[in-house]
Amino acid sequence: MASYKVPKRAWDKRLTPDIRFLEMNNYNKHPILKQQGNLNWMVVYPYTSEIELLTYLMKLRGEVLYNNGERPDFFNGSHVTADDDSLDAPSYHLLMRDLNQIVGGVRITLINEDSQNSVLLQLLEKEDYKKLLAAYKNKNIVEASRLFILPEYRTPKNIINLYSGAFFVAAQIVKANIVLSANGVKRKHDKMAATIVGAEPVTAFPEPIQVLKYNDAVRINCCNLDTLPPLTTKYVNSFMLTDPLNEAFQCKLRF
Repeated sequence: MASYKVPKRAWDKRLTPDIRFLEMNNYNKHPILKQQGNLNWMVVYPYTSEIELLTYLMKLRGEVLYNNGERPDFFNGSHVTADDDSLDAPSYHLLMRDLNQIVGGVRITLINEDSQNSVLLQLLEKEDYKKLLAAYKNKNIVEASRLFILPEYRTPKNIINLYSGAFFVAAQIVKANIVLSANGVKRKHDKMAATIVGAEPVTAFPEPIQVLKYNDAVRINCCNLDTLPPLTTKYVNSFMLTDPLNEAFQCKLRF
């Protein structure tokens, strides 16, 4: 896999308030967070002015999705293409980094029945999409998508941390109650989501939906942040984060 370099100003100079740098609190206290290397976290807020960062993220995801030919739609005959997605701009992004290099990430998007674009809306007919979201009336709903980790970082601890971090962003920053996602079946990502965060298939769409572009079928899953399983609560509560740029951001999860 090619190793891309993001322009330094995208994360080293902290130019804009829409990017938060997060560090682990009590790093050695929680075995689940104890890792080798210099793992750190960054939250990118919607409509960031750091366009170069999003451009790099799309390029990196394209490499991961192409996966040496597994998804040929991400190769144009001469080079791997970026995962160019208009949902990136209005979304939150939690990025996992080793020093200043992005090694994983997940996207969190606030959605509702009137949303004009979402991963779920790309999978379902408009009316089916509205019925799905109507089932969670008076709830704040987010869509988790584009979760990825570079192959050399795909350890159980890193995977659990990224899922837990996604729920931290959804619960504490976006103030959501419901997390919806479309999880791949081929590599058992749907089962992984069920094991780590207690994701369950939505009753209206229990069967996987085939997506040709990704050479996979996906299952639509739901997590209720207000009623997480005990093990999931343990994982998410272990994801203790502080923001060195804003002391008021230091908080414990509500679970």
